[in-house]
Amino acid sequence: MPLEIIIPIIILLILGVFFYYEYKKRQIFKDYINLSVSLDFTQTAAIKTKGHYGLLLFNIKEINKESRAFYIENLKLSNSKVHIRNYNKISTKLPLPKEGVVLSVGVRKSKSVSSRSLGKCNVTISGFLMEDQNKKSPFKAKLPVEIIPNK
Repeated sequence: MPLEIIIPIIILLILGVFFYYEYKKRQIFKDYINLSVSLDFTQTAAIKTKGHYGLLLFNIKEINKESRAFYIENLKLSNSKVHIRNYNKISTKLPLPKEGVVLSVGVRKSKSVSSRSLGKCNVTISGFLMEDQNKKSPFKAKLPVEIIPNK
């Protein structure tokens, strides 16, 4: 077989494996994890930050898979005017309490961001569920961010 045929076939196979792996990660999140994300700038409004600092809250309602722990490794916000401050892996042990768990990460917004553009913000999260024998089930999801209004 000529090289002009073999190289495109190998590239297509590699792309196929990549897209299949991404699909499986998104399917694990969809099937097993019930999580919502919100932005809260009201907690720090009392401090002299003029509302530029806040929290990205992850409300984990339930996880329907037998696992020992839940880890978020990577976060990416779709709005360039809101920046995630320093964080390491975000994690919680499983099983969750009946009321769920809220995890948070500090964020900073620029002075020029409008509440309208914040309303269109999404966050892409990726991580894994740690199962027995240290087996990792990776997940990935793009979720809308709910803005908690100022009082």
